Formats: sequence, C-alpha cells, structure tokens
Amino acid sequence: MSPAQICGFIAAEGHFSQSGTKFKLVIGLAAEDEKSVDAIARSLAVGTRHRYPARRFGTQEQVTWQVQALPELVQVIVPLCDAYLLPCHKRDQYTVWRSALFAHLESRHRTWFHGPRICSVESCDELVRAKGLCRRHYHIATGR
Repeated sequence: MSPAQICGFIAAEGHFSQSGTKFKLVIGLAAEDEKSVDAIARSLAVGTRHRYPARRFGTQEQVTWQVQALPELVQVIVPLCDAYLLPCHKRDQYTVWRSALFAHLESRHRTWFHGPRICSVESCDELVRAKGLCRRHYHIATGR
C-alpha cells in the first residue's frame, strides 16, 4: 500500500488522540474491511492490530490499527503525515496533535532532540544523571 493511500485512510477513518502524556493514531474499520487494516500494518511495520466484537445488536465487529509507541509515532507516522496528508480537516487536527506531541517530547524526553547531555563540570565527559551533573559530581556537590 502506498504512503498516499495510507494517508487517505488516515484522513477518512483515522483519529489522532492525546490523553495526558499518551499520544496515538487509530484507524478503525468494520471487520469486513480487515484486509485494508492488515495492508496498512504490513506496509508501515509499526503499531498493533485489534479486533473488537459488535457493541450492540445490528452493528458489526470492528478492526483497528493503532500506533502509540513514541518512537514509532516520531520516526514513522509524523514523517508520513508531513509528506502525504493532504490539506483537509484531518490535516488541521494532525497539526495540533503533532505540536502537542513535540511539546511533550521537548519537555519530557530531551535526549530525542538534543542528544544525551554531558556533565557540566569541565573535563568530565560522563552522562548527566541529575541537575546537569554526572553521578560522581552530583554526589560531590550534594554530599550524598
């Protein structure tokens, strides 16, 4: 399945959601369209597929594909949507969701953007543990 086709499914059936610090993309279809969900999952090689029973009489089973792992969202979904999601209402929703995702990553997962931080003490090249210091210099500074 081509990236443009996948973004067509996202625009038609997708949902970008954020709940606190959890971000996800979900595409949900009737179980009779299971092959389309499987094709998307195979093409992108990320996310998980779920099957849900009918919720009430007269409705169909549902098949969903969702991506919620931050590395998969950042490395696969964001570049895909940036490049192929056409200007539409779903693109507007994606833009808001993307901004919230990157704001969260910037505040909580700094190493994704800036690489690992190095101890602020000159001539020390150990990784930061807390307060800009490596473990050894943190213990020296705090007396713990």
